[in-house]
Amino acid sequence: MKTLTKKRPEAGGDKAGRASKTRNLSGAYSTGLWNDAHAALLGKIAGSMPQVEELMIDLTALLLGDAAMPARPIFRGLAGDEARVNVLRALLERGEANTKKGPAFDAAIAGYAGARRRWRAYIQGLWYTHENGRTFLAAPSGDAASFLVAREVKTAELEAELDRVSELTEVLLAIVQPAVKMRTPAPDKGAGAKSRRTPEAGRAKRPAPKREPGQPRSRTVPV
Repeated sequence: MKTLTKKRPEAGGDKAGRASKTRNLSGAYSTGLWNDAHAALLGKIAGSMPQVEELMIDLTALLLGDAAMPARPIFRGLAGDEARVNVLRALLERGEANTKKGPAFDAAIAGYAGARRRWRAYIQGLWYTHENGRTFLAAPSGDAASFLVAREVKTAELEAELDRVSELTEVLLAIVQPAVKMRTPAPDKGAGAKSRRTPEAGRAKRPAPKREPGQPRSRTVPV
C-alpha cells in the first residue's frame, strides 16, 4: 500500500486536468483518473451495472413466484446492497426456485454481491494518477482512514472485472429469459448450383431472323 500526496492539476494549457509535469524524487500525482485506458474500462464497467440491476429485478420477480408482485419497487426499495442480497437469499431458501434452479440462482446472487462491492470501490473511491500514467485507488471501506491509503490498479484488473460483469450478465440472461430459437438460414447451394432466372415481365419474344440458303446471316434485327 502506498500513501499518496494529493496534487491538483495545474490550470490552463493543453495539459490542464492531467498530471503535473513537475518532477521530484517521489513524483507528482493528480487527483482523479487521467489514464485514458483505465478511464475507458471504468466507463464500461460503470455502464454495465444498470443492465445487471435490471436483470436482478427480473430475478427478484422469479423468486417472488408471482408475476403480480411489484418486483421493481421491492428491489429498489431495499436500502443498500447487503439488504438486497439478504432478501434475495431468503426468498431463494423459502421459495420454489430453490428446488428447481437453486445452485444457479445462488451463484447469480453471489456474483451480483461481489460485482456491486467492487463497483462501489471503483465508482466511489478516490483515484490518483501519477505523472507516468500509473493509477492508484483509495477505496471506501466504512473507515475514514481507508481513504488515506491507495493501491495501484493496473489495466489487467479492470479488464478482468469487465469480463466478470459480462459473464454475470450472461448468467442472468440465461436464468430470467427463455431461450429463443433462431431460424436456421437456408443452406447455401454453392457456386456450382444452377440458378433459376425469371423471364422479364412485359417483354415480347422476337423470332430469329430468317435467311435464304447460301446467304450470310443478316445482322439487322427486324423491328
